[in-house]
Amino acid sequence: MVKFGVSPDVVEYSIGDLVKRAILCEDAGFDAIWEGDHTLPWHHTNGHCCDVIVALEAYLQATKRIMMVGLVPPLGIRRQPVDIALAFATMAVLHPGRVSLTVGAGEAMNEKTATGFWPTPRERVERVEEAIQLINMCWKSDDYFHFRGRYYDTFFYLYDKPKEPIPLYCAANGPRMVEVAGRYCQGFISVGKTPQEYEKELIPRFENAARKSGKDISKLDKIAWVSTFYHPDIEKAFKAARNYGGLLIPECYHNIQDPRIIEKRACEVDDKALAAAFNIASKPDDLITKFEAYIKAGCSYPVMADELKVIRGAARAQEETGAPFTIHPPLLDMENKKKILSHEKIVKIVAREGVNLEKFYLSHMDLTCSDDWGRVNIERHKKLMDEYPMTLDYDSFGIEGCWESLWPGALMVSDNERLLAIAELCEQGYEKQLMLSQDIYVKIFRTRYGGWGYAHILKHIIPRLRFMGVSEKQITTMIVDNPKRIFAYKH
Repeated sequence: MVKFGVSPDVVEYSIGDLVKRAILCEDAGFDAIWEGDHTLPWHHTNGHCCDVIVALEAYLQATKRIMMVGLVPPLGIRRQPVDIALAFATMAVLHPGRVSLTVGAGEAMNEKTATGFWPTPRERVERVEEAIQLINMCWKSDDYFHFRGRYYDTFFYLYDKPKEPIPLYCAANGPRMVEVAGRYCQGFISVGKTPQEYEKELIPRFENAARKSGKDISKLDKIAWVSTFYHPDIEKAFKAARNYGGLLIPECYHNIQDPRIIEKRACEVDDKALAAAFNIASKPDDLITKFEAYIKAGCSYPVMADELKVIRGAARAQEETGAPFTIHPPLLDMENKKKILSHEKIVKIVAREGVNLEKFYLSHMDLTCSDDWGRVNIERHKKLMDEYPMTLDYDSFGIEGCWESLWPGALMVSDNERLLAIAELCEQGYEKQLMLSQDIYVKIFRTRYGGWGYAHILKHIIPRLRFMGVSEKQITTMIVDNPKRIFAYKH
């Protein structure tokens, strides 16, 4: 799914205004707020700055659902990796599923000015690479560990870990950092790069490094930071863009540390360069065209924007009415001959939107969570039910005989495999989060046309569950109590 984030921008407004803007950003429907770690601004005139961690916590408390992303704390110079790991883990414990971190090598105006220390580009990249590994150990280690690296010698154990993993991204404008992101992170973000640079250079290098590390690249994020400036008067839009011309000058990252000088140098960047790297427009359609170019280049997520709008709308309706809420996750990409596993992302979105998960169930889970050979993967089911108080619906009984005519070449879970999975889940105590139903969506499933008919579960499935040791109480829970809990409501 293509997602859109926004930055209230600590270098542009005071903290009081920023908090108000964070609320407006959530109300406008943005997916995430990205906020930068600056001690000094990109421009001196009307500049501002505040601590990014304090700002993010203020945003989190002022909003309800939107994701917060700390953008580029400079690891190993001004920011110590364990301190960053601890701070973001604490926020993630307080605000589950709403905190992400993006790390980077820093900028001279923020790091050298504060510490007097500014190592070579190579050392800064090495420090970030080592720090990313250290942060991951802080978040994932089940016991005390001693990290011995070239730049860090750390003995630590994080006692209070968030229930949901914290997405970790890396800011990467050059080839070395892009490869670091591919090896250790869930995605990368670049600044001031054109769609062509993403398509031809950054994304291929990132994905190649990720594949070598054994990652599924379809689950990784390729993020474009697109500085955007709109005004009905195009000259005024360009005037605003020039305040950030320093983003396109390499010296402003590595050598120049005075915002007053950066502001003067930014005025020298010509309109053509600004227009190529930024999104500057006097018409809304022109803004959309530029964003589409980045999406086509590969800067996208695996769920479409319109789907997210529908999910959010349904979530808010459920929150207001208490009505039951279900989603049928997509099953198969037949054109590319692969299974679509979107259930975890969907549940995270639904949970973040404030849905009462006691009244929420995912359909087609006997299909969506099957493995590449068509077998039910109950470990995926258990992971979902352990993390969220939701219900999974096994709703595809009796269709394997007709499957080939509907989805030629796709492997199908059999009723026997469903029964084995249900029996095992009941044995482990998951019956309160399971429902059984039958999806009669074409006439060939009816008895008149050779199918099992509407009574298939009651006539054939329930007796087999009894034979497999599932108790009457567990059966009643799945086919009576759970539907009653989900579907009964007053409004």
